[in-house]
Amino acid sequence: MFAARLPSFNSLLQLRASKAIARWLGVVRMPSAKEMAIVSESADPDRLRDCLGDIMRKLRRNKVLTARHGLMLAAIDGHETHCSYKRRHQGSLERKVTVGGREVIQYYHRFTVFQLIGKDFHMPLDAEPVLPGEDEVASAMRLLTRVLANHPRCFDVLTCDAIYLRPAMIDMVLAAGKHFVATLKDNQPGLLAEARVLLPGEPPELLELCDVPGKSDRRAQLRQADGFTTDTIHTPLRIVHSHETGIRHERIAGESPVCHRLVLGHHHALRPDRRGRRP
Repeated sequence: MFAARLPSFNSLLQLRASKAIARWLGVVRMPSAKEMAIVSESADPDRLRDCLGDIMRKLRRNKVLTARHGLMLAAIDGHETHCSYKRRHQGSLERKVTVGGREVIQYYHRFTVFQLIGKDFHMPLDAEPVLPGEDEVASAMRLLTRVLANHPRCFDVLTCDAIYLRPAMIDMVLAAGKHFVATLKDNQPGLLAEARVLLPGEPPELLELCDVPGKSDRRAQLRQADGFTTDTIHTPLRIVHSHETGIRHERIAGESPVCHRLVLGHHHALRPDRRGRRP
């Protein structure tokens, strides 16, 4: 369902009237949601990955999946697909939650997903389950290893949250000749505080950003610093602090469009600086 970008087989079934879907599948009648669920249980994931790889290459040849400013972006992130208090499957993760004042066990499945981010089109390329007893980073390492082996030239820059900012992940990306960008958020207060200490006190660099649908008059203030390291991260990183403002346009039914000036983004990003890049 990651490949179809739909939440369930039932939602995919709603597209059965589409002639393009029927032509692509090569069938007259689309299978029912139950039939698709039964078949998916026995499907070979590697064959599905091969299909996605073929689609990705065709999209790039047809200029549908194009690079941004000459660089193809990719993102790795964790996604939870479903959870249950009663059903437990092979590979299910467990957590304790409080329901009605009573602590119960909830079973759920979580995946790390690798997605290509083009100029006007995004495409999920691969996914890897998070297994019991491990975190997202272990799953992401297996996922990235497979993507680099199967599609070594499919991306130039990898973006992710700071949770993936581990020495092994940084070394793997740099060894493959790629760029690495991690976004710091409030859920990493220690790293965020250390990064802010290195930011220079001089006025920030001002940038005019292009307008996007629903947003205009976008501007960014950038402050940068090199040489960020920690007790575990020995590769020097560059800190990029971005404070973005602009006007967001909203349309309310029966009323004229409303414009709001607000902060659109306030980020700290870490990426290897020139001293951290390998030849």
